Amino acid sequence: MAALFNVVLPVALIVAIGVIAGLKLPLDIASLTRITLYVFAPALAADSMYRAQVGAGAAIRIFIAYSGATLALYLLVRVISRTTRQTPEAAKSLISTTIFPNVGNFGLSLTVLALGTQALDRAFVTFSAGAFFVFGLGPALISGGGVRAGIRTTLRLPMMWALLAGILLRVLGIQLPSGIADGLHLLAGAAIPTLLVTLGLQISRQKLEVQPSDWLATGLRLGVGPLAAWLAGRAAGLDPLALKVLVLQCATPTAVNALLISAEFGGDARKAARVVVLSSFVCLITIPIVMALMGIDS
Repeated sequence: MAALFNVVLPVALIVAIGVIAGLKLPLDIASLTRITLYVFAPALAADSMYRAQVGAGAAIRIFIAYSGATLALYLLVRVISRTTRQTPEAAKSLISTTIFPNVGNFGLSLTVLALGTQALDRAFVTFSAGAFFVFGLGPALISGGGVRAGIRTTLRLPMMWALLAGILLRVLGIQLPSGIADGLHLLAGAAIPTLLVTLGLQISRQKLEVQPSDWLATGLRLGVGPLAAWLAGRAAGLDPLALKVLVLQCATPTAVNALLISAEFGGDARKAARVVVLSSFVCLITIPIVMALMGIDS
């Protein structure tokens, strides 16, 4: 119950404000998404990496663990799709809604509230891995091709370059002038609440007409997802904090990007949209359970 009030409830409250705003105000989600994608989120990435304390070896292990968990889920979904003889469109949607957790707007916020700012640098490693899978390997995993195009898309986004800049500043020991560092930190502070409000706006535009198959996708994402992350993290030898961050990030609902990938590469976009909304509500119950099992006391 403490986890619900201290961590999940604040996140849910900000998302709910976004939902209400989306229902009451004629807001342009596309513009808000772009300023978050191209300004706030890169600033948060650069600032977090600049102030990060995680070493290169730990970052590599986190990336490997996230990749292992994602590929394990992908193989599991392929088996389920073939066993249940799903249509190609349904199979693609099940893959996208299962392997892409919301490690961005939901996951980063959840990590800070549950584990503190000291865990944010590790959370950004999983966020980077998630972005790589969505924009790099996502098209290949969903459609069977398009790796080069996906990687080119990733490299065009400022997020990757902001992460690299922050890492280089940290590794080389370069200290930014206090005015620049403070300005970057202030700009970064706008990212998480904006991300959560944007998620609420996106939810407000979706109709929730749940189908039985949507519960399967939601169960895989919220139940099997964190279990796969825990197993992969243990196998990769993550330290306790990194393991908690990885599992918590992978316990988040389906990312909105799953809808975009599913729609672009021949999946059932309406099904993907329903799972995004459904999992965003169900996670309010499952995340406190995952936190309790991981010994996260907030």
